[in-house]
Amino acid sequence: MKTWKILGSENNVLTFTEVDGVYTLYAEETTGEQVELLKATDTENGFQFVEKIHREMAYCEMDYLHLFLNLIGKVDSSLYDSYIMLEPVAQI
Repeated sequence: MKTWKILGSENNVLTFTEVDGVYTLYAEETTGEQVELLKATDTENGFQFVEKIHREMAYCEMDYLHLFLNLIGKVDSSLYDSYIMLEPVAQI
């Protein structure tokens, strides 16, 4: 089991774990209890999320999803291609 602690900008503490291809992101409540935010299993052909990803989500949920996917990419850098973002050529 690998565990990382992440300190947010508002001093909130998150925990990211990886156990045998299962990635989990937790938030720490003020009581010290861990609340599971996101969990996904690497199926060797993609990822299977425990909870469905909704078509609509709040900004904080989007932020947690973005962080979760970035952390997975840091743990296993071979999962994602790298891209270079260029300036827009034209605006329509």
